[in-house]
Amino acid sequence: IGEALKLQIEDVDLTSEPPRINIRGEYTKTGNPRIAFISSEAKEFLEEWLKIRESELNIAVKRSRHGKKAEDRRIWPFEPNTAYFIWRNAVSKSGFDKRFQYNNNLERFTVHPHVLRKFFRTRMATVVPVDVVEALMGHEGYLTEVYRRYSLEDLAKYYKQGEHTLLVFAESENVSRLRAEIEERNRQLQALINGLVAENMDLKAKINALEGQLAELTEKWRMLDQTTRQLVEDQVRFIKIMREKHPEWVAEA
Repeated sequence: IGEALKLQIEDVDLTSEPPRINIRGEYTKTGNPRIAFISSEAKEFLEEWLKIRESELNIAVKRSRHGKKAEDRRIWPFEPNTAYFIWRNAVSKSGFDKRFQYNNNLERFTVHPHVLRKFFRTRMATVVPVDVVEALMGHEGYLTEVYRRYSLEDLAKYYKQGEHTLLVFAESENVSRLRAEIEERNRQLQALINGLVAENMDLKAKINALEGQLAELTEKWRMLDQTTRQLVEDQVRFIKIMREKHPEWVAEA
């Protein structure tokens, strides 16, 4: 935040690709200048801020009790405490305002400005050489070697190569699109499941009806078999009785 609040309007070139920031030596802790780049998303937000910067500065000058100057050429013409207040407010509104305790129960936000550097290094390092990433972050141990090995155009190409890993809102749009696709697929699957359930219930009803008919036929078959057996037994008894009464029938046979 310290370096960012020192940047002058003329330090930023939004016409280059990618947009370029000239970080002067007097802005850095080491006194060494360097070049940084910003994403297309950051460029859009910066352009929107520059449209209202002057009017916001004039309002701040009128309200200031400490002699704030309207000639302030800094891109963000406010002090670090104001920047941290804006940060904490944004973190709170986004729901990431959790804190942890340290050193005799002192509290600190788990999400602080330094996480942006961690985010940059973690994401960019997946597609860009680590030494280039470290140099783009301004790590002094890598700057001299990287600037000796790579031209400014090379660094710009590397940044463009990894820029997509830094995009927040484009990624959010992709996530939203994928979520919508998943929800639509889930709706289709649910409709299919509901149809299969209804079809299954219909089949169960038909099976139950067939089972009822089968049970009825089985009972009729049992009764028919019982009747047939009874008829056969009656016929056998009848023949036996007739033979006993008329033995001559047997002799004649």
